[in-house]
Amino acid sequence: MRTRTHIIQFLINTFNYKSYLEIGVRKPSRNYNIIKVDKKYGVDPSPVHGYENDFKMTSDDFFKQNKMKFDLIFIDGDHRMIQTDKDIINSLDCITEHGTIVLHDCNPIEEKHQIEEFTPKLVWNGSVWKSIAKLRCNRKDLDIVVINRDHGVGIIRKGNQELFTDYKTIDEVITFPFLDANREKLLNLITPEEFTKKICEVCNCTHDRDVNASKNILTEGLRLLSAGTAEYTDGDDVRPSNRLLSVKSEAHPISSAVGG
Repeated sequence: MRTRTHIIQFLINTFNYKSYLEIGVRKPSRNYNIIKVDKKYGVDPSPVHGYENDFKMTSDDFFKQNKMKFDLIFIDGDHRMIQTDKDIINSLDCITEHGTIVLHDCNPIEEKHQIEEFTPKLVWNGSVWKSIAKLRCNRKDLDIVVINRDHGVGIIRKGNQELFTDYKTIDEVITFPFLDANREKLLNLITPEEFTKKICEVCNCTHDRDVNASKNILTEGLRLLSAGTAEYTDGDDVRPSNRLLSVKSEAHPISSAVGG
């Protein structure tokens, strides 16, 4: 699994999900247009590249008026902790019983990558990881992992987890030095292979066919993305390390799906 798109499609194929919501579509060619699912909805107050999404509004406004339930919700909008907290809580109210919430940019490798405000030409993950870290400390009723790909792909499902307890205060937990010293356990960081095994255990089956199908879909999407360009580099780990870290080349503007 190379990217968030591959992971999302794998989950859709594996659990036979029918409905998908993306918070923060912005450039639909990067992810939204590639996802294959029966019912698909997008939320973004400022979509670009001529895309007219289903809900041109902030995520806060969308959740206030929403009456639908979704099998999978992908949160990739405002990357600041305060808004990510709200998007997760609102998504938990709108997810189906066996649904999944996916988040992007959950594993910044350097402190400068997790600053609150977007900086042009700098790899920018925002403070999404802080929302994950807090839930790892205080929500025993959720099952949370971060997959070590594409700057950290967070997975949240209803269930149970062993809480991270090796800390004194939450304020300490959401500092970058604490993350850097406790990254694997705090984020519950796992490899794509470990994630596939985990999902197999959830539904008590194997998914070679589903994995291959999602690979084919993603390959075609990446081919379309790279048509007429020199290359497409988003996804794999590209920086060797003795710890589990993920990097990619692009930075994200803060304007995508801000909560208001």
